[in-house]
Amino acid sequence: MNPFTIAKDIKNIEKILKPALEKYIQGAGFAKSAEIDEILKKVDDLEKRIKNLEEKL
Repeated sequence: MNPFTIAKDIKNIEKILKPALEKYIQGAGFAKSAEIDEILKKVDDLEKRIKNLEEKL
């Protein structure tokens, strides 16, 4: 096994496995951290709006 071709082989394996892994993650219901951060930001915004409405009442 040539040590100089190992990195190339690893990149090829990654190219093959990455789409399959992403498809599995989406099918399993996992979310990406960017999506989670966006959702948490929206929840915080909604909580602030609710708090402001409660203060006005």
